[in-house]
Amino acid sequence: MVLAQLGLDLVVVRRLAREPEREAAILGGAIVARLLAGGMLWSVGVAVALLMLNSGRDELWLLVVLSLGVFSPAGGVSALWFQARTRNRVVVAVGLVVFVAMSALRLGMAARGAPLLTFAWIMVVEWALTAWAVSWAMSREGGRVDLRGGMAEMRGLLAEGWPLLVGALASAFYMKADILALRWLRGAEEAGVFAAATRLSEAAYGVPALLGMVFMAGLSSGGAAESAHLQERTDAYFRASTALGYALVLPMALVGPWLVPAMFGEAYAGAAAVAQVHAISVFFLALTLARGRVLVVRGRGRFTMVSALFGAVVVLPLHWLLIPRWGPIGAAWATVAVHALSGIGLTLAYAPTREVGLDLLRAMARPSFRGLR
Repeated sequence: MVLAQLGLDLVVVRRLAREPEREAAILGGAIVARLLAGGMLWSVGVAVALLMLNSGRDELWLLVVLSLGVFSPAGGVSALWFQARTRNRVVVAVGLVVFVAMSALRLGMAARGAPLLTFAWIMVVEWALTAWAVSWAMSREGGRVDLRGGMAEMRGLLAEGWPLLVGALASAFYMKADILALRWLRGAEEAGVFAAATRLSEAAYGVPALLGMVFMAGLSSGGAAESAHLQERTDAYFRASTALGYALVLPMALVGPWLVPAMFGEAYAGAAAVAQVHAISVFFLALTLARGRVLVVRGRGRFTMVSALFGAVVVLPLHWLLIPRWGPIGAAWATVAVHALSGIGLTLAYAPTREVGLDLLRAMARPSFRGLR
């Protein structure tokens, strides 16, 4: 799914907020690019399945239908129009209605003993129906899509988006490297302990992204990249991200010793300390995501790719140093260190982004949700 998104979300929201008169072509360019990417990915996936998998006909059809999900990012472009106007509640409401309706359909099909392929098609229908409903809501409020004009816009969007795509892939790697390294260096049992311990913090990883959706349009609409408006919104965003990080980490650290054994049994009581350490990574992730959005708005999106690649390179020697001696808790500290080094350390070390890094440090001392509006 990351590949099919092409790293365009932040780019499209920024352009829509700054150039509303060109919104039809911008939306069209994003849709065309993602449709082409989805078509290529779907074709490759089906070809590989046909050539390499020794599956029966039902399994093959299941894979073909589920792989249609690579087209869902194209259907999600209309949601970016609402995000650029800080009206995400419309998208949430539409998605909730479709989800409830499809959940009822799933229950009905389950009661009738429907095969897995039926549920795969229901998932595809849910993606398509959500995309249509959000697009309909956008058109009702004056939003337009120009696919022909989007062809000319697509090249510029891809030029800005590809570094963010590479950065997203690198981030996905170093965020999953811990469990792979543990399995390799200490075995499946300790990898299982780590997986149980990190369930809470990994569930919290998506919350800072929701905060970013609230601030992105305000960051993008200020005009010049160094305007007073941008600095004001940057400070508010960083302070809110810091406050959110503290609000997520402290409860997880406090309840971890009781909650982890309650969720997974006393056999996983030793995972509580791992959960407390790994929770700290949520704090640095919140700041890293905020920094990335601010840098994209300021025209330094390529640095987010560099910092993610740096994290992907550094994470392996850190795991190699810490896991053999300390096991799962060493892996947790390695994850925290990678987020801190790539998100804040490298930002301070690189002169063109140093001021943003200093803004992050100042926000860490002054957390506040006051700018959230």
